Amino acid sequence: MAKTIDAVLNGHLRGAHSMEMNVLQMLVALITTTKDPEVTSLLERHKSETEAQIQRLEQRLSDRGEDTSTLKDAGAVATAFFKGLGDVARSEKATKNARDGYVTEALEIATYHLLERLAQRAGDTATAEVAATNRAEEETMRRALDANWDRVVDLVIAEEGITTK
Repeated sequence: MAKTIDAVLNGHLRGAHSMEMNVLQMLVALITTTKDPEVTSLLERHKSETEAQIQRLEQRLSDRGEDTSTLKDAGAVATAFFKGLGDVARSEKATKNARDGYVTEALEIATYHLLERLAQRAGDTATAEVAATNRAEEETMRRALDANWDRVVDLVIAEEGITTK
């Protein structure tokens, strides 16, 4: 049996919600392990944006008569929890966290590009607008990460006691 565009869109909405639940837990872990006040402030701001994104996605699911995927959400939260535990012990936290954050932003941006286009094809302008809004916030965060690569390297050099020539 062929899937409908609405069924596909609902699946992508639930997937985006689970992704953001994972990101929220990762941000909490990053905030607790980050020592630099400027980076912590950036992460705190993005945590607030992520919470708002989750609310927007939940509203769209509700408006479409759908629920979030409890199983996907639980898996995403558990994955982020165990990643956070591992992050506490790893060396070069700043560089690896920045790299992981950048990759996550790329995944989120791609997710919202697809969600927006699926919503447009389904005639759901409200979901398309939510996807565009969420994507814009992710693009802003990615640009902030881009602007801080030198800072991240400096933090690792200082935190790890790395000698330079």
